[in-house]
Amino acid sequence: MKSREEKLEYGLPLIVSYSYSGNTHRIAQEIQKMTGGNWCEIYPWQPYPMAFPELLEQVKKEVQARGRPRLL
Repeated sequence: MKSREEKLEYGLPLIVSYSYSGNTHRIAQEIQKMTGGNWCEIYPWQPYPMAFPELLEQVKKEVQARGRPRLL
């Protein structure tokens, strides 16, 4: 853990996360608590499908196209 002086010198971290199922959300909250940084959630412009097979297909297409989802 950094000292108060180190935090002031370098500033606080920015934690940016997106969570489809909520797991990453919980981890990001823990990191924010541990570091005292600022936390920001991002969301895709179009929500990912809730059904896993459709989600997997969309993600495969994004990976193959080296695409990144548009964010809000």
